[in-house]
Amino acid sequence: MTAEPLIFDSMGDAMIGIAEQAGAKRLAVYKESLIIQVLMRENNWTEEDAWEWYEFNIASAYMGEGTPLIIKDDADEVTRVSDNSNLKDD
Repeated sequence: MTAEPLIFDSMGDAMIGIAEQAGAKRLAVYKESLIIQVLMRENNWTEEDAWEWYEFNIASAYMGEGTPLIIKDDADEVTRVSDNSNLKDD
């Protein structure tokens, strides 16, 4: 039986899937921009307030080896290791 992944409370709208790797725990996967949108909507916060809270309380949270993954939206933070010109950007 596969253990259920750890999840962030009240972030269901920001969860985009479950990551699986052979021999490892299943991990919840969240999209960073959706987390910010949820924080703004649920708390009536400005974007700045949402980012501040996110960076301190979510992005830096470590919940053990089952800590959820967060997909960054900023392509500038990604190091390109090969030419992916054959991929389409949706």
